[in-house]
Amino acid sequence: MGIFSVLGVIGAIGPCAAGPAETVYGWIEFIERGGKVRRLEKLAAGPEIARLVEPAAIGTWYVHEVYGSHRMLGVERADGPRALDYDAIHACIPYWLAELRASRARVTAH
Repeated sequence: MGIFSVLGVIGAIGPCAAGPAETVYGWIEFIERGGKVRRLEKLAAGPEIARLVEPAAIGTWYVHEVYGSHRMLGVERADGPRALDYDAIHACIPYWLAELRASRARVTAH
């Protein structure tokens, strides 16, 4: 699925383990517009972003999905706090470039 954003409120947070470099969540459920629930499983967040993950937090959450796992790249909360994980953003560039090349190949194949 690549890089995507979720606009909504955190409805529930599954089990998690916090470490100095990142927090790993079993899952987080977001409630999007219209009440649609989106559950992201196997999700990791750097410390700056993890501090902003809490029940009922409203905002836009930027996520990178690779092989069924998810990494939060950034967050813009509606109440003001924002954070970006520059290391995670830099690390996802090769995946994004590969997806871009593959999508262009599909377009030119038609």
